[in-house]
Amino acid sequence: MSTNQVFKFVVVRPPESAAPPNLPGEFPRLRLDRPTTVLSAVERLNGTPQARENAGRLADDFIQSANYVPSSPTAEPYLQAAARIEAAVRRLPEAVEGAQLSAVIEQELDENPGQIAADPNFLSFEESLWDSLYAHLLAPAGRPADRDILIRALRFAYLLKLAADPVNASRPLPVGRLRAEPPLIPPSLFPASSPPEPAEPGAEPPPRS
Repeated sequence: MSTNQVFKFVVVRPPESAAPPNLPGEFPRLRLDRPTTVLSAVERLNGTPQARENAGRLADDFIQSANYVPSSPTAEPYLQAAARIEAAVRRLPEAVEGAQLSAVIEQELDENPGQIAADPNFLSFEESLWDSLYAHLLAPAGRPADRDILIRALRFAYLLKLAADPVNASRPLPVGRLRAEPPLIPPSLFPASSPPEPAEPGAEPPPRS
């Protein structure tokens, strides 16, 4: 997947939340700038017959797998951490320095955000989290309440990585707005089906089933 393609995104907002305010341009948006298992598989369907239907089946399979975050036992500690950080951040002023946000996270989780963000287990969780959101967007009917769980957890990962970045240590972070940041979804998540091949001249139409 090319870099140019990655940065063409659409916004997904929780249906029950008010539209979040715009962020200053110097802060990164809530997105993942690397391919994931689900996104790569869906992109390979683009331009094929019944691409959207097949993407939905692929999403259903992922939702039934052990990697789907809302029902994954291995993801549960991260979901609990996300709830704790969300509650702690709500008690903060609208803007705090990155070092203060880092201290709050460390106090809640007993681990430095930089260590967590570099942990392969966290990186695996983050990828599964995005794949879970991608799958949910493609096949939302079965578990509609999962979208809010996933978006809240993505915001936790987002704030943790901001706190882990030394560049932000002495910078004021508008956490009141950052914790409402919507995830950005690559349009390539929604593949286009190829048009049906034209019938041969004089050929009989297929029988209706």
